[in-house]
Amino acid sequence: MTGRSDGQQHQAAATGPPELTRQGAILDALPLHVAVLDGEGVIVCVNAAWKRFAQANGMSWTNHGLGANYLDACDWHHDSDPAGNAGVAERILAVMRGDADHYLLEYPFHSPTEQRWFLMRVTGLPDGLRGAVVMHSNITERVLIAQELCALSLRTERRERMLNTALSSITDYTYVIDQQGRLLFANQNVLDLWGVTSDQAVGRISYDLGYPPELAARVRAQIESVFSTGQRLTDTQAYDSPTGVSGFYEHVFSPALAPDGSVEFVVGSARDITRRKRSELALQESFAEFQTLAAAMPQIVWVTTPQREATYFNQQW
Repeated sequence: MTGRSDGQQHQAAATGPPELTRQGAILDALPLHVAVLDGEGVIVCVNAAWKRFAQANGMSWTNHGLGANYLDACDWHHDSDPAGNAGVAERILAVMRGDADHYLLEYPFHSPTEQRWFLMRVTGLPDGLRGAVVMHSNITERVLIAQELCALSLRTERRERMLNTALSSITDYTYVIDQQGRLLFANQNVLDLWGVTSDQAVGRISYDLGYPPELAARVRAQIESVFSTGQRLTDTQAYDSPTGVSGFYEHVFSPALAPDGSVEFVVGSARDITRRKRSELALQESFAEFQTLAAAMPQIVWVTTPQREATYFNQQW
């Protein structure tokens, strides 16, 4: 059986039973490279796709490998495989013995002009017959897409690390919020102020992050305003953080636009203005004390700027 030539095999198939002829036609119609092995691993049948690939790639076997032992060729090809696929022949034998349902192997098979990858699938013969069907399919497109996606993911991760590092190096508190008010990103300054990690904060809303209900509602309304109007919004407010830090903060909510012009998310940036705010309050208190004192004095009191503009007169004036 294994000594028959390719021409003899085709002649036998052409003059054999109709069922055998039909099976051969089905195999030839498959785009996969298919070979049938007998119980010893010898190739006894190949389809048209197998033959075309053998001819196009200079296969050294005669008759497209008919009569050759496929198991010997497998281990010769994979012995030095860096992916650790040595022992391919033993795995094929396991399928032929019925110890395994099937065997899958992805492997590179590059040509001088292009890089290529294939998937080998081995299944046992039905009805207790000893042998196997070996099918090879070209998965180069899928592998290249996976490699591109992996490279894209690495580039995206790198950009995210760069952005996170840049935003965490500034003294402002920077964060990104979606239309539902959920946190998408916060730099390290914000996380430290809240006393949480990024995993604990992302996806949560201001109510969940320790904001007092009144302040949380105010922030939520401001974010909704930016989404609806597309306009930048600035505000100043007092805030007591969950970590016990109290102060005054000036924040800016800016719209980030999608390609269609809609607001995709809102970028928030806050700055600690506690020192400035306390100075302003102290100045206001000092001026109020001055006004009280001036009003009680019998003398005429007034205040002018360096440009001689009067800014205050007491009642006696």
